[in-house]
Amino acid sequence: MTGGATLPTFACELQMLTPNLKTKAHKHLSTTIYQVFKGKGATVVDGERLEWSEGDIFVVPPWTAHHHENQASDDSVLYSMDDWPAMKALALYREEEA
Repeated sequence: MTGGATLPTFACELQMLTPNLKTKAHKHLSTTIYQVFKGKGATVVDGERLEWSEGDIFVVPPWTAHHHENQASDDSVLYSMDDWPAMKALALYREEEA
């Protein structure tokens, strides 16, 4: 409701990837755990392509360049938990385009 973090140390988010979408590559100083709620696609992490489909779980480590790709003709949905609130509280968080 507030646009802030879900918990003091973790943020939970849903990300919808429309068909044939490729997100911009970026990196951040936090760890993100993803669960594929719907669809199929891929996430490229520091040049390594990770194919995923509904039910898969994967982790993007801190400060690794990554982007998501929806390869399906339908929407894909990624659920994520990220520790950026803890990193911000410690004044360690950074994010930039890759």
